[in-house]
Amino acid sequence: MQDTIRGKNINRGDLCGGLCSASVLTKYLNGERRMDRLLLTALMQRMGLSPDKFVTLLPENEYYYFDWRQRLAMALLDHDWKKVLELLKEDAAQEPSCNQAVREQFRDMIRIRAEAELSGEKEDCARLYKEVIQRTVRDFPEQMGTRTYLSMQEISFMLLWQDALKDGEEAIGVLAFLESYIRTSYSEEREQVKLYPKVAARYLPALLERGSYHECMVIGERAVEMMVTSGYASSMGVVLEFYVQAAEKLGLGEQVHKRKVQLGAWRELMQELGQGKGEADDELYMMDVWQEVELLDEVLCQNRRYQGYSQEELSEGICTPETLSRIESARRAPNTGTFRALAEKLCLREDYYYSDIETDDLVLLDQEWQVTKLIMNRQWEQAEETLQEMKEKLDLSYGCNRQYLEIKKFTIDCGLGRIPAEWQFEMVRRILSITVEEVPEEKDVRKWREDFWDRPFSAEEIGVMMKMADALEHEDKVEQAQYLLEKLLEHYQRSRVKPEFHFRRVRLIVARLTGCTGQLGKREEELAYSEEGIRLCRVSGTWKLLPTFVNNKADALEHLGKKETSLQYYRLAFYSAELFNKELSVQVAKRSYEKLSGHSVEWY
Repeated sequence: MQDTIRGKNINRGDLCGGLCSASVLTKYLNGERRMDRLLLTALMQRMGLSPDKFVTLLPENEYYYFDWRQRLAMALLDHDWKKVLELLKEDAAQEPSCNQAVREQFRDMIRIRAEAELSGEKEDCARLYKEVIQRTVRDFPEQMGTRTYLSMQEISFMLLWQDALKDGEEAIGVLAFLESYIRTSYSEEREQVKLYPKVAARYLPALLERGSYHECMVIGERAVEMMVTSGYASSMGVVLEFYVQAAEKLGLGEQVHKRKVQLGAWRELMQELGQGKGEADDELYMMDVWQEVELLDEVLCQNRRYQGYSQEELSEGICTPETLSRIESARRAPNTGTFRALAEKLCLREDYYYSDIETDDLVLLDQEWQVTKLIMNRQWEQAEETLQEMKEKLDLSYGCNRQYLEIKKFTIDCGLGRIPAEWQFEMVRRILSITVEEVPEEKDVRKWREDFWDRPFSAEEIGVMMKMADALEHEDKVEQAQYLLEKLLEHYQRSRVKPEFHFRRVRLIVARLTGCTGQLGKREEELAYSEEGIRLCRVSGTWKLLPTFVNNKADALEHLGKKETSLQYYRLAFYSAELFNKELSVQVAKRSYEKLSGHSVEWY
């Protein structure tokens, strides 16, 4: 972070304004104090960086604050305002280990919204929202400029303020500022894609009303492209609606006919999934709730036991056994020095914040996201080029770095058809052995010794074993693939950390399980996994895998004898797959629909 502050010539007082003092920020940056995740998130976003690149080791009380925010976000998503007010009274709302300014701003903004919704008295909302925002953004709204730094929470609350404002001109000025600010100041795409479409969803109607149809189309197309490639698509319905309207005003209705049909299908799908019409503020509250975290005490305890240390042996020379016992039972959080000494002895990462790769280079972490996105969109050649650039910069003395490069190269090679199916399982087994000692040699994973699955696997190791399940499936060993995937799911279910905090991996595991259970004719399981996958898409606001889950739900319904509902879901799977450029899913849904209906269809 210090390099970014220097590189962007950021004034520390401006950066941390309203959140903490510049002197306290200096202590955090010098490693003298541990920065809580809430403050880290806000500061990184103010610098235009993404905190999503980090997994955070959280002490128990800080974890339960984020768990509370998840429960609150779900109540907000369901518009259950009474439950929202009840949750705001819980002790977690005032958890002292989390940054006070960010925490209290969030609590008070939500309270104002909930009370207004229940009472129906919304006249004062804009003024109250403004006062809450100004606690951390003192120059809001009139004086925002080059010295303004905004977190995602602050921008989200500005959008709520805009929704409540009666003065359209003042709102348009702020929206224009935010549209430009996110494009230019949020340098990392994984943060842009969460915010830009939500700003566009509010800015487009104003542009349309002003007759700025061409600008409306440009911004709309940019927002749609972001949502399609990233999967963060909570504003899809609203953006598509005004994009189509602008095109029709310009006489381009025929050119956007396909988008118009997709819009109708998207609205129908959201209605089926309980999303209503996809209101513009439906998921403002979801952002930054789904942190990638591990419990600090659980990680230390699991690794100590797995490596065969007693508490006395591990604590020797570091702290007393009694202190370690309190740390492992979450009765005490270790200081930075104690944690790092324990982590070093257990050969763990010696920091509270880490990623799948070992590096201090934020550019490399951004390239990691680029590789993920390119693979997700099946852009194999571009992914290969970016991965090669990473290989030249990564420190290959770290096993996790070698493993990351090899599994991504393997994925790309499989996508390009370079590796025969019969070679894939053994290749992945070798890649796993880079960081996992004594990978069982039995060909049948169902015969692997039970204690192997007790290992505290890293997220990247879980990803490698998902590829192992893919290899088994390609060899028609579907029963083994299901067994392996369910073992991986159990890994997350055993933890005190809710699986939702690992929704990226869990969602991918569940997607594979829908396919395996369908192939094996286990229709009730296929339906259950498909609905769980849809739920994870909904609560996380990431919809890229939605066509897969919808299609597999249709498949389960078809074989359970529910023909009409199945036809509806196949049709919606087709259009959503088209929208997200998932060609394989498009063909599967089209073929399944036409076979079940008994006739070909003119889709557009």
